[in-house]
Order: sequence, then structure tokens, then C-alpha cells
Amino acid sequence: MNTNSSSYHTRNSKTGKNKLHETCNDYALYYIEQQASSSLPTKKPVKLSELINETINQTDAGYSYYVLDTGIFIVVPHEALIAIDEGVSEKELHLHRVSKEDYEIAVAVENEDPNYIGLPDDLMVDPGEMMLGFIETVESDEIYDQLQDAFLKLDSFASLLKILDENDLLKTWFAIRDDHYRKVALQWCEQYQVEYVE
Repeated sequence: MNTNSSSYHTRNSKTGKNKLHETCNDYALYYIEQQASSSLPTKKPVKLSELINETINQTDAGYSYYVLDTGIFIVVPHEALIAIDEGVSEKELHLHRVSKEDYEIAVAVENEDPNYIGLPDDLMVDPGEMMLGFIETVESDEIYDQLQDAFLKLDSFASLLKILDENDLLKTWFAIRDDHYRKVALQWCEQYQVEYVE
């Protein structure tokens, strides 16, 4: 009887230890998940029209990003990224015309901080390819030749738009362009799981 009692106690003890171990594991996993989720930035919904506008009007002065926790758009200057690559110290930033704020954001971007999401670039949106595709849809041979000639001569985009305007095609071009950018913006929101508002 004592043997059975001892055996029973041992089995219960092992079972209890196993349950305790499992419970501890569950709490550990829960803690890790909470820590991971708390380290992620709060995602503010992006206004779709602003995203499209910012994507269209990206500047050559730097790279454009959407900041998740504030819901604003920023441009990280090329100079700030170059300063990082060259190992410029914070004391020397003014010599490179880089502000401390731009430098700190550039460091965060370089470290792939999830709070900063790059806007669609030329890999997703190529205005030149878009215009060339539009030119191919022009029915008038005369207008087609004018646009094709201007495009091949690498004339400014303004020259192409002027030809479109003179031939009452400007509104059609902008409608097609805006529709394309909208699709790209929606794809961007889905890719980065960012909610949007119209």
C-alpha cells in the first residue's frame, strides 16, 4: 500500500512538474509575443490620395518614406545616406550639409526600422514606360508620330504633355495615369498591411 501510494505520488509529481513546465513555456511564449508586438510601430491609416500624390511627386533629392506611427511622409536626403556610408561623425554633419534629424532618420532607415516604409519607386512605377504605353494607344497617325518623335528625342515630359494638350488628349492621359498610380498604391498598402482611407 505504501509502495502504491509512493508510486502514485511520484506520478502525480511528474505530471505536476510537466504541467508547470508547460505553463511556464506558455507564459514565456506569451511574453515574447507581447514584446515583439510592442516593438512594432502603431500603423496609422494612410490617406490614399496623399499616397498617390507623394508617389507621383517624388523628388530626386532623396528617398521618400511613409512614417507609420505619425502618418506623415518624409524624404531622406541622399547626403544623409552618403554620410552614413562614409562614416561621418555627428560633429561633422554640418560640413556635409546634413541635419542631425535627417541623419538619425537615415540611420533608422539603414537599419531597416519597420516604422519607415519606402514609397513605390521606379520598379513599381515607370512614368516613361507608362507614357510609351499610352502613345501606343493613340489612333491618329499624325499625333502618334509627334509623340513618338518627342519621346525618342528624350524631350522633356512637359513637351509630351503639351502635344497631348494641343490634341485634347491630356485629360485622357491623366485619367489613365491616375488609375495606374491608384492600383500601385493599393498594392503597396496590401504589401505592407497598411490600412487606407479614401
